[in-house]
Amino acid sequence: MQIQITGKSFELTEAIKKYINEKIGSLEHFNDKIMEVRVEIERCSSRHNKNNFRVLVNFDLPGQVVLRVEQTEDDVYTAIDCAREEMEAQLKKSKSKIVSKKRKAQKTRRLLKSVLFWRNKEENLLDTGEQEENE
Repeated sequence: MQIQITGKSFELTEAIKKYINEKIGSLEHFNDKIMEVRVEIERCSSRHNKNNFRVLVNFDLPGQVVLRVEQTEDDVYTAIDCAREEMEAQLKKSKSKIVSKKRKAQKTRRLLKSVLFWRNKEENLLDTGEQEENE
């Protein structure tokens, strides 16, 4: 998993980069097929709050699926933690959808297999019955 970290109107320190790699990198065990992660940190200034930090996290998954989280907090570390928790919830939800689809497909396959098995068995019985009558 590749993590790209960018900062807008904000100087990224090595400590912040290390913290992001640690927190966001730990999400890989929720979905091992994560291709790329883009983290963008921006300092937003307003009249009321001088230091507002916005963290935007994009996860690229196979099948053109992009999971996105945006958090705004007063502290950059708090914003990263909140974004991580939100992304963890999205990854769990995404994985549960995939698992439920696989289970439904397996159930359908089993049902079709049993229907085809009984159909073939009935056809075989009919074929052997017709052969006995012809002899």
